[in-house]
Amino acid sequence: MTNDVLVLWEVLIACLISAAVGLAIGKHKGRPTAGFMLGLVAGPLGWLAIAVGPNKQPKCPQCKGVVVPGASKCKNCGSDIPLKA
Repeated sequence: MTNDVLVLWEVLIACLISAAVGLAIGKHKGRPTAGFMLGLVAGPLGWLAIAVGPNKQPKCPQCKGVVVPGASKCKNCGSDIPLKA
């Protein structure tokens, strides 16, 4: 392989790793697609943007713990979660 092809492969692999890290951060914040795209396009700056951005995961109205989307009861405190219309 020539030098240009090796550099191209290195850039491609770096972009995919960066996107995977962004996806992991985004999943934790409830925004996996945004994390993937920001990681792919902006690299570490995208990771920072998604990490400090708002958390979109649903929260329990009583204990403010993260709940599974669509859950009817909080797994942390057991209170009822109102359905959103």
